[in-house]
Amino acid sequence: MRLDLHVHTSYSWDCKASPAAIVEYARKVGLDGIGVVDHGTIRGGIAVRKLAPPDFIVIVGSEIKTTRGEVMGYFLEEEVSGGEFRDVVADIRAQGGIAVVSHPFDPFRPNSFSPRDEDALYLDGVEVCNSRCLMSRTNKKALKYAERHGLIMTAGSDAHTLGEIGSAGVIVEDVDDIRKKGKAEIFCRQTPIAELFKARLSRFL
Repeated sequence: MRLDLHVHTSYSWDCKASPAAIVEYARKVGLDGIGVVDHGTIRGGIAVRKLAPPDFIVIVGSEIKTTRGEVMGYFLEEEVSGGEFRDVVADIRAQGGIAVVSHPFDPFRPNSFSPRDEDALYLDGVEVCNSRCLMSRTNKKALKYAERHGLIMTAGSDAHTLGEIGSAGVIVEDVDDIRKKGKAEIFCRQTPIAELFKARLSRFL
């Protein structure tokens, strides 16, 4: 199954794509499911899950601001507040979720997390491909970090518009394989600059 593990909805302040439109488009481009990680809330993921047909997988999550940068929590059922990095990770894990660094090492994002070697003790995984990273070396650096520390590897489009959905993700046999090291095959392509401009412009329309 093909899953884009980094999708935003209109529950994020910088996205206007509705949950219904996201489900329709994701299925249209051949995805078997998505991970919804709106900024600071799981409400978008819950809304998408309610709308999705039974054969479409929806992983409820959130992209959470920590003192070190953004971390995604997957498999959540309750909100996780932002705060100190280790506290956020502990709150994610307390729900049985996994904590994954989103778009690590990206020099163009103020909320990007640049994990140090000692941070691997507290993380479950690393997003090794984010389609919105402007430089390929950013994703390569994330991949090397994940390999060096034996962490779970995820990937996602970081979609803020419908056209971005499906540009990156994982291929797994079972959704639980996302929790396991070395079980996910990554697919990845960079978001065209034109689509990024479209996403930024849509905030003001």
